Amino acid sequence: MYFAIRYYTGAHARMIVPKAYEKEFQSIRSITFGNHSCDIRCLTHREHDNFIMISTKAKKQLNLPDHRMAMCHITGDEARLTVPFGVFTAGFEKEGPLLGPRSKYFEAFSNTGRELGYQALFFGHQHLATLPAYMTGYIYDRDLWRKVESPLPDVIYNRITNRKTEHHPHVVQALRTLKEKSRVFNPGFFNKATIIKYLMESSQLDHFLPKTIFNPSKQMVSDMLKQDTVYIKPTHGSRGEGLCRVKRNHDGTLDVLEADARHPHRFPSTDSFFQAFFPKGSAGYLIQPQINLLETEGKPLDFRVHTNKDETGKWKLTLIAVKTGNGLNPTTHHVYGGNIYVLEEIFSESKCRQIRQRLKKTALVISEELDKEHDYQLGELGIDMAIDQVEGLWIFEVNAKPGFHLFDHPTLKEQMSDYFSYLYRYGQYLMNTD
Repeated sequence: MYFAIRYYTGAHARMIVPKAYEKEFQSIRSITFGNHSCDIRCLTHREHDNFIMISTKAKKQLNLPDHRMAMCHITGDEARLTVPFGVFTAGFEKEGPLLGPRSKYFEAFSNTGRELGYQALFFGHQHLATLPAYMTGYIYDRDLWRKVESPLPDVIYNRITNRKTEHHPHVVQALRTLKEKSRVFNPGFFNKATIIKYLMESSQLDHFLPKTIFNPSKQMVSDMLKQDTVYIKPTHGSRGEGLCRVKRNHDGTLDVLEADARHPHRFPSTDSFFQAFFPKGSAGYLIQPQINLLETEGKPLDFRVHTNKDETGKWKLTLIAVKTGNGLNPTTHHVYGGNIYVLEEIFSESKCRQIRQRLKKTALVISEELDKEHDYQLGELGIDMAIDQVEGLWIFEVNAKPGFHLFDHPTLKEQMSDYFSYLYRYGQYLMNTD
């Protein structure tokens, strides 16, 4: 049996249950939440039929959050409580894996939550039609996806898949409703220009940023190309979309390599390049010089660093991966053939310690600075950084919705459950914060 309850804390060492559930509860001898359990005595509550009262002693022994809603699973003489943890997303499939290629990550996410006493509830804007009483959604339980009804969770993790979906009118309206009724963390995708400008204003971080020109004119691009090979990126892009590397040859021609191309386009001049790539102007783009990065086997590498908040609301370093290109594309993104490694596969033990410490220190400062800008609504960040061939550290990009594909690497896969636990731990912090 599986149903939603509201729970409250009482003073006496017993559990009082609604009369409507008297038969279901009368044989219960124990109650569990995550890895915690306690013996319990159930008494019928005849005055209030819509909540369960749990003793302060039992709540403490179970390590229940200061929360007011749970899902109750009754099997034989045991009741198992799980706190709903909302995951707002899109891309639900009618056939095959429920959430497409992301399903394997969300299944692992659900399993981690269950060990901690949480039930991940996945839903999209289309599942909110029956609010305010109940909503529908999907849970992953005992290796199966099941559709269920549930009250709206108190905490919701925003995991909308891409910028286009995020701007869909129904998604915009749903997020507005969710923010009014629940605590939603990770507000939306970042604008590269906004983030870079903000970091440039930080005296602790400005020197880690490459020279950046926003909305570059044709003359600005031409001037930068006299000194460096450059990268041009859309400020609203992600996963390398729209990125290109531009190199000036000795004869004045330009070789332009796009992220999704295997061979460069050659243009006779900056004029012809601009006419082909920016017929409506270069507003919404930025330009940066190419950095001579550390390399492995002749391929440049950079670092993906993840930070997450814990149950106290403090930022922690949770993951470091090394990304390399495939030698053909101008980006290390996996969708364009990039590869994932861990530090130990490339660097010596002493070098690993040195790099980890530098990345950790900088990533935590970035996280704390951006947190102020976003009213402390952030729960996780994915930060792209690099080290050049003279040991200079650079910040390339900060992502509000870091991908989970890194966990396809066997060593990082072993860290997946610990990583996902931080999302629940931060959720517990939000639940317990007035």
